[in-house]
Amino acid sequence: MSFTEQVLLVVPPVLYPGIPTLGPSILAPACRKLGVSARVHYANLSFAARFGFEACVRIAGSRTLLGEAIFLGMAFPERADRLDRLLDMLKEDAEADAKLRQLVRPPSASDEQVARVVREIPDYIRETAARLVAGRPRIVGFSTMVQQTMASIAIAREVKRLDPTILTVLGGANAAEPIGSALLELTDVFDFVFSGESDVEFPRFCKAYIEDGTRPDKRIIRGRGVPKLDDVPPPDYDDYFDELAPLREHDPIAASAPHFLIFESSRGCWWGDKKTCTFCGYNFPGTNYRAKSPDRVVGELEALIERYQVPKFYASDNIMARDFPESVLDALAHRGTPCALSYEVKSPIRAEDLDRFVLAGIFEIQPGIESFSTDILKGMDKGVSGIDNVRVLRDAGSRGLRVVWNILTAIPGETCADYERMLAMLPLMQHLRPPTRWGPIRISRYSPYHNQPDRFGIRGLRAWAAYYELFGDYADRIALHFFGEYTTEFMDNPELVARLDQAVLDWTNAWSAEGGPPTLSLSRRGGGWMEITDTRAVAKVPNCLLTPDLAALLDSVRQPVSQLRVPPGDREKLDFLVSLGFVLLHEKRYVSLVTEPEIGERLIAQRSRNLAHRTNTALPRIDIGDLRVGTERRRLAFAHTETLRI
Repeated sequence: MSFTEQVLLVVPPVLYPGIPTLGPSILAPACRKLGVSARVHYANLSFAARFGFEACVRIAGSRTLLGEAIFLGMAFPERADRLDRLLDMLKEDAEADAKLRQLVRPPSASDEQVARVVREIPDYIRETAARLVAGRPRIVGFSTMVQQTMASIAIAREVKRLDPTILTVLGGANAAEPIGSALLELTDVFDFVFSGESDVEFPRFCKAYIEDGTRPDKRIIRGRGVPKLDDVPPPDYDDYFDELAPLREHDPIAASAPHFLIFESSRGCWWGDKKTCTFCGYNFPGTNYRAKSPDRVVGELEALIERYQVPKFYASDNIMARDFPESVLDALAHRGTPCALSYEVKSPIRAEDLDRFVLAGIFEIQPGIESFSTDILKGMDKGVSGIDNVRVLRDAGSRGLRVVWNILTAIPGETCADYERMLAMLPLMQHLRPPTRWGPIRISRYSPYHNQPDRFGIRGLRAWAAYYELFGDYADRIALHFFGEYTTEFMDNPELVARLDQAVLDWTNAWSAEGGPPTLSLSRRGGGWMEITDTRAVAKVPNCLLTPDLAALLDSVRQPVSQLRVPPGDREKLDFLVSLGFVLLHEKRYVSLVTEPEIGERLIAQRSRNLAHRTNTALPRIDIGDLRVGTERRRLAFAHTETLRI
């Protein structure tokens, strides 16, 4: 495939090849809108085609820096002799990282796969650069995130060698300040770096340079962000589909791609504008929350479905807009838009909004559940209580919603008492979806832990050791992840750490058992009676009928209720339900643990009717079962990016 466009935007390896990338797919049409021809080249697809999609998935899913390390010799030839030592170091890091447990862990790349990739990367870089310069583009830009910096340097170096007149630029998450300045000092392969959102600045830069050769005075170009997201063009994924098409018949992962599309309805975090969660490095400094208008979101989703015939979407949003359930989800439900959405949301979530999620086609949520200790959550600045998080898991379970969440430990200020209370809860919750990951936090760039370590008693902040092998003295300015010296009561108690680890392992194992996950569910009978089915390991009675008065009492704690607000006569009955494990008493508040699957069944039936009578008949007819089944490939696709969200 040859390119004739004036601007080429490169998606470098190593990035999961089963989905297109949002950023360059927005910038390319923005350039074209100004009269500059532009396209996106998916070098991660050509990498997967050469080395195998499976190998690419394994390397991209590495929670170490393997995807960066394999390009060291071509990015910095003078340091190629460090590669073997670096790879050995990353093996040790991978073993240490096993302390952070996860329900789904992508398989690691084998020594043979890594050896072959390292051996053939020089040819791959030369072939990729030759393809880029063949059409004599004026500008070659590299979009970077996760593990794409070294590959970008390596390809840009070869592009400059072949044609020094081509302007090379770097952008994306791995180019934001202070990373961008450090990279410009470290290597001369980039002419300019764009730091932050550059929806306006980059297309104008391209137009000015191509029309009259104008270059900015400064090599770091700071994006100011678009005040109105409705002014940003919708993503154009045509280039991805064009480059994927010839690969489909040769690889099963490629054959089923794209496994979902990424769409954007907001940027920033409205909660973070008030109070940033202490471990969160999502947003660059100065990023303010903005959301697209409801009509734009609905129209863009339907246009993408119609154009690409792909109904599954992962929202890039850091957090769902507060008015989104009523303003957007109700419209999607009413129109019967055939979509399956995965969204990040803010816990706690109202039950009626979860109903809207199901009716609109949301099948998966990431509600930011990181603990069930209110004291720990306060220390994280989460703005939610532990028992509210329990209630969200229960209500999501009643509706068949997949929940992606974590239990984070090593939180400055945590105590052993926090975890003793949680340990008493976890066996009672085995019927609710277990955490995707659990274990110690990472200190991420831009997070309060990184920006204000003294505030949390963190000393000796330094980049991961592998960053020093990759970037030398610039590691602390380029790294995304850091170590810090601090301790907590919990971290100093290995017996308690082991007990928590075992409790969560028991929970996740219960969900992978041959007979299926445990249940604690109710079915309503006539006259106010309620039948309870309990298959948890801690079940006292597998099946029982609750009398109308006990059933009414169970319903009265669907929302958490303070122990002090319960009348003495009811408290005794509630304590009886607590003794059966049907009600949780945590931090002096009661909440029902019993799910109600009939709620989800009614909502799914309504969703099916909406799909059958959709208002936009140009959209494809899709079975609701296809929309609600989350694929394993989707889980693997974001395994490497979700690590940045911890």
